[in-house]
Order: sequence, then C-alpha cells, then structure tokens
Amino acid sequence: MADLSKLINMERVQMINPTPIYNKFKYVSAECGSGKTTALCNMINNTLNTKGSTEKFIIVQNTQKLATDTSQKITPCKLLISDLMPNSKNVINSVLDFLKAPVERVLIISDKTFFRIPVEMLEGWQIWLDDVTNFHSFKNVNDDNQRIKDIIYHDLMQEHEIVDEEKKQYLTAKKKAVKGGLINKIAQELSIISENDIFIMNSDYFNDPEKVQLSILGWKELRKYIGLPVTFMGANFENSLIYKAGSEFFELNRHG
Repeated sequence: MADLSKLINMERVQMINPTPIYNKFKYVSAECGSGKTTALCNMINNTLNTKGSTEKFIIVQNTQKLATDTSQKITPCKLLISDLMPNSKNVINSVLDFLKAPVERVLIISDKTFFRIPVEMLEGWQIWLDDVTNFHSFKNVNDDNQRIKDIIYHDLMQEHEIVDEEKKQYLTAKKKAVKGGLINKIAQELSIISENDIFIMNSDYFNDPEKVQLSILGWKELRKYIGLPVTFMGANFENSLIYKAGSEFFELNRHG
C-alpha cells in the first residue's frame, strides 16, 4: 500500500491544478487505524503554513466526537457541530453564515450538516468526507393534518411517480427547492427531506384522509457533487454500499 501521507498530499496537488476537471470523486481506501485522519490533518496543517497558499478545506465526519478530536489537530479551524451550539442557534444556519463570510480556511462539520448545504455554496472548497458511508435514511412521520400532507407533497417534493402501477402502493419523488421562510422551517424540521434528494414512500398517506403514518426512505444523489473537488476516505472503501451502488463515479488515488 502506498504511504497514506503521500496519497493524501497527491490529492491536494491535483485539486489545485490550474485547470482541474472533477468528473469523478477521488477516494483513499485503507484499513481502520491506518492513520487516514492524521495524515489528512498533517497535510492541511502543512498547507496552512505554506506561504502564499489560499486553499480552503471542509472536513466532513460521521460523529461529533470525531469532528471534535480532528479540530484539536488543526490550527486554526472552525468547528460547527450541534454540541457547541447555544439553544437558540441552528447548526445549518451557522454553517451557511460561515460559508458566506469564512473567517477560517478549515471548516469541520458532521455529515448530517454537510448534506443540507446547497451545492453552489461549496464552490472554492476542497471537500474531504472522512469515514462517511451512510447515504440513506428512514423515518416515519405521524400526522393526519391534511395541510401538512399537502405541504409535504406539493411544497417539499416534486416529480412524483407511482412505482407499482398495479397496486399503486409506493410513490417516488425528488426534493423540491424550498421557497419561503415558513416552508423552509418545516423542511428543516423534517430532516429526512432536508438531508436527502430522492424518496420512496407509501402513496396512501396522501390519498387516504384517515391515513396517519408516512414511511419515507430517502437517499442522497451524489452526482450533484460531480464537478467539485471531493475525496472520500474510508476503511476498505471498495466494499462500502455507496461505492458498490455507483463505482463508475469513483476513482482510486493510485499516486504515491
């Protein structure tokens, strides 16, 4: 196996190419405990201390503890996780405010927060997803209020399509761009919708006034990030569900 520090540094060199073409995601695959995160932190610290460098980094991690530990290895950086937020402050709003006017060149956030960020706000950042391999979620919504049903169907989703024409039990849909402050608040409360892009659910929730429960399976559409400098790091990444579901979108970093 090539040295991890060399692999990760090669990723950084490729990302700052004057004419980059990001038509695939890069990935670094190694065993647990091999030092992937430490090598990433070392590379970023070296970059921050390099005269004339202007690169900016977003590190996405799957637990708040890991994010906190990583933040202690990079100086300076901005850590934005819910554990550090005052009760009145929303994490995603804090992240969006930061991206509009960054005060540091390194931002560390959770995967849940990352997938709520509009893609256009990620331009100009090198993105590293560290052991983030879960790209789907499931939730039951219990509410028989017809107005809520209408908002979910008409205001939060679009391109509805029945999956099984014979029984018409299941419905697919895509996330809709939210307009309006109130609708946006509802979308943020329904995290399965704000964090995902494509959905499959029981259609009778919308057709039957007495139906109380909506069961939603949602998953991320990673292709929307094609064109950005995104690198995945994971233990045996080739065996992850996300890689097997779309291996054509990934390219192994073989340098080093």
